[in-house]
Amino acid sequence: MPILTLAHVLDAVGIPVTDDRTAVLLRHTGDTPVLTAALPTLAAEDQQAYDAFNAFHIEGEANKIVARTWAVAGVAHGAGVLLTGLYRVGPSRPITDAEWRAVPGNDRLAALGAEGPADMAGRPTTWIELARDDRLDEWAGRLALSWTGRRGYIRVVRPGLFDIQAVHQESKLVPPVPGVEELVVEHAGLAAMPHSWWQRLEQWRGIYYIHDRTTGRGYVGAAYGELNLAQRWRHYAQTGHGGNVDLTGLDPTGFVFSILQLVAPTADPADVQALETSWKARLSTRRPHGLNAN
Repeated sequence: MPILTLAHVLDAVGIPVTDDRTAVLLRHTGDTPVLTAALPTLAAEDQQAYDAFNAFHIEGEANKIVARTWAVAGVAHGAGVLLTGLYRVGPSRPITDAEWRAVPGNDRLAALGAEGPADMAGRPTTWIELARDDRLDEWAGRLALSWTGRRGYIRVVRPGLFDIQAVHQESKLVPPVPGVEELVVEHAGLAAMPHSWWQRLEQWRGIYYIHDRTTGRGYVGAAYGELNLAQRWRHYAQTGHGGNVDLTGLDPTGFVFSILQLVAPTADPADVQALETSWKARLSTRRPHGLNAN
């Protein structure tokens, strides 16, 4: 049985790979571990930011893309690629840092550690107009491809390259909600958490822990409002300190969030506060050993 490849998929949707000018495959990773982890979720839930990520390149890499008609985008998936979409390649132009920061979606990318023109040590940067084409949308997050080589993220699509490794029944772009014991999120990662994770946090109330990697100290808090943990953690994502005087003035980029204990949705606030006090004592998070003021 012949091995099916990306070229077969493109041919099936009316894009025959006739020569090296037809298409490139992009295997995206982020500029930071947080961004790399967030890219699949952005591809599934924040198309504006993901499209902006696809459009920005160092000039030399951009030239490899604009020489082709199509760009097949994907994210790193183990040693291979998980397909995210198809784009028709349009005109390109140099882009300044101010222009890059004004593009919708790049503010969210920057918060996750994405680098703009000012971070490129003087290397020329390019913005490519990429028009999304829906012909591969049904395979987004489902089609897993092989990858060749270790360096670079752009490869020319040729017959015989990029074998189809798997066709998943469901999209693999958004990871399932982890259990309470496994849920550990850096501050920058809060902004990119999948919608399904936030929905689960809206149902969970209880005691949470913030570890500050910068100082090595910890903070214990309680969540029992209308939207439970989601309400508290969204506030941290937006402000850094979450309205807590104890955390004001600290750099939130070092904060790591986890859950210590869940309580019943109907738990009385006084009981939740008592648990919070107990955890503060057990983890010694009151000042001067920790970050809790009381």
